[in-house]
Amino acid sequence: MSDNISYHIITNNPKIFSAAKLLEMNVNIESEYTDKVDILRTKILHSRRALCRDNVALFNAMVDSMDDHRKTYLYLEIAGDVVGILDFYIYQHPPVYIYISHFCTSNGGGAKMFDEIKKLSMQLGIYQIELFPVNERATEFYVKMGFVEIENKGEYIYKLPEPKEEIILTLAISAHGWEDHLNPFPRESDIGQYYRHNVSVYSTPAVPDMYGITSDRVIEEIMIIAKDNFKFENNRDTRSIINEFKDEFRPEYQKVVSSHQQEEKEDKRIKEPRYLNQASNLITYLSNKEFFFTEIAGITEIIGIIVLDIRQKLTDSHGVITYKRVNLPPSPINLIDKIGVETLIEMLSIRRIDLSLEHIYSLLGFTKTKDKLDKISLVELYTFFKATHIDYVNIFDLSCRNCISRNLSEKEIADIGNSEFFATVNKKAFGLKKKQRNKNKSKRKKNKRSSQNKSKSKKQLKS
Repeated sequence: MSDNISYHIITNNPKIFSAAKLLEMNVNIESEYTDKVDILRTKILHSRRALCRDNVALFNAMVDSMDDHRKTYLYLEIAGDVVGILDFYIYQHPPVYIYISHFCTSNGGGAKMFDEIKKLSMQLGIYQIELFPVNERATEFYVKMGFVEIENKGEYIYKLPEPKEEIILTLAISAHGWEDHLNPFPRESDIGQYYRHNVSVYSTPAVPDMYGITSDRVIEEIMIIAKDNFKFENNRDTRSIINEFKDEFRPEYQKVVSSHQQEEKEDKRIKEPRYLNQASNLITYLSNKEFFFTEIAGITEIIGIIVLDIRQKLTDSHGVITYKRVNLPPSPINLIDKIGVETLIEMLSIRRIDLSLEHIYSLLGFTKTKDKLDKISLVELYTFFKATHIDYVNIFDLSCRNCISRNLSEKEIADIGNSEFFATVNKKAFGLKKKQRNKNKSKRKKNKRSSQNKSKSKKQLKS
């Protein structure tokens, strides 16, 4: 934006404040609201004629209403002069919409102001703007901007194109884990496709048939780091956040495994460098897995399925992607408790869920007399994700990866590991911005030979 042109917001609404900051507008802090309004009033009084094109009644009405602290003001300055101002309310009854109360401009500022209010509206997730034109000239301007009259009532409405909305849910699972490695999901089945393309998984042991070493301290550390990473990365794809986490935490997890005092009956393979070097990594669920929420050695406090992050992925008509985080309550949401499931459903009110709460409970394995789960499988989680319209899931799987039927041979571990590796690197890049996908695609084409060599070397490492 030019140094001579600047957009300003004066508001008491924290959501508008945050949205305007993201759009790099100049925003007051709440304690300055009254002072900033007074300064703005003084500025526009000097521009009375120019601002409202000699419409004294409109100008006076706007100035007289400037004591209403419910209003938000958006104004445009060029070289220090106010050349456009509008004030508006947000009405919450469905559909939520912005109502512009007064709109005064000069020097061609009207179109610029309208572009900014559209950007702000989109950032707020509001797709409807309404107003009453004050005269025929104003009506012509609004119609030119795309407003349509509502049933010949004199009120005009502008509808912004609603973006494609998708939900990304991030969970951490602390439990005993057993995987059916030798009976994979059919590749083209709905559940197989969902876990291949819509679910990204971080695993502490990572290698198939390896058990994990963990404790309250390790799990708490993982959850704190992961939750903070998601909290402070509001407008970023979630897969890249997990990708960075795996590399960040790997040395710490390797120390935990190396220092673990094994009993005679415990599997010694977990300390072998060829497997330990692959720990703390991304995997893909290719077969069913059961989680058991019974007592775990070293873990007394954090057992269950904890919600770490919920966000909307919004893709507009131009393919531009933005993210909106849903604020979580201070107390953890644990999906092995009925109250945790109910809380999550309330948080997902942004999506219409037609099923009753009792039906959703039954999908997860709850009954009328069973308020807490002692186990759950990936099959049950899949039915839950689909029923609640969750498009993408990130899972921090802090459980073991032992094969449920028998110990796997070295060759089986290598073969399954390679299949998971290629499914993981070829996973559809959910949550990634369109530009980044195209850029990466172009880069892959240019470096095809290099990429093939890297894949071969990684495959050799796996085996």
